[in-house]
Amino acid sequence: MFAVGFCYKYCVMAKNVSSFIFALSIFASVEVKKFKPPKVKNLNVVLFIQKNSVTNCTNESLENLTMGLDKGIGYRCVEVPDSHLKECGSDPEKPCGACW
Repeated sequence: MFAVGFCYKYCVMAKNVSSFIFALSIFASVEVKKFKPPKVKNLNVVLFIQKNSVTNCTNESLENLTMGLDKGIGYRCVEVPDSHLKECGSDPEKPCGACW
């Protein structure tokens, strides 16, 4: 799992949703509790999924994560196939945001 914050937005990238098990994850139990509006306006989750994966943005752990957010903080989850990320990452001319 990788997280970065900038310009009032926080982006989390994870290869597998088990990283977000709400009660156990450092991100969920420590970092999310520090998110306070107006300093943080949005939390964006980019979930890299493998072919035939049962993991998706409706996973219970991610829903629990959103419950830990203060009102006023937006939430968005995007599912990106692993193959798309690898293809995108091999093109040094393409900015990573365009990959999802």
